[in-house]
Amino acid sequence: DSQEIQPETDVHWVSPHQFKDLYEARPHASIGVIAVAQHAARQGVATEMLHEAEVRARAMGASHLFSFVVLCPIANYSSALFHLENGFEMMAVTQPQTLFDVDDYQSTLYGKGLA
Repeated sequence: DSQEIQPETDVHWVSPHQFKDLYEARPHASIGVIAVAQHAARQGVATEMLHEAEVRARAMGASHLFSFVVLCPIANYSSALFHLENGFEMMAVTQPQTLFDVDDYQSTLYGKGLA
């Protein structure tokens, strides 16, 4: 399974005419995971990884960068805050589904324009 929004996924778009079109545009750049060991937290490591992802996305011609943050079964609030602090907007929320062999998986899609 992929983290991309599949056609059969029930999605609530915050602004369907704006955000859905941006998400479906190609080339398409998404962050898979940004994770930092606890002892390295709050030292700018994740921000450096994000900046590298932005450089790579621009190099492939993407105008926006997208990232999913888990809401359920365990909400990742620190990731949600990290995205908001780094210029991402909340674009959509998926309805509960079975994904990655997890029942009731739900996530929020965040997106950021690349200047």
